Amino acid sequence: MVKGALQRGLPSMPVWVLAANPSCAFCEALGGQEVCEKGITIGAARLVGVAYGWQGIRVLAEMHQ
Repeated sequence: MVKGALQRGLPSMPVWVLAANPSCAFCEALGGQEVCEKGITIGAARLVGVAYGWQGIRVLAEMHQ
């Protein structure tokens, strides 16, 4: 996903995660910063989604080489 964004000339990207998901800690460990949140309805459940953003995704691509 990161390499594809870089190939398209996109220098940054958001990743949406449900706020209750333990993956939030993973995004933060990779340098992601919470940029916004919004309510999400899935079926009858009302949940909160969090967007994490990176201002230089090239560093993410370099981590996975």
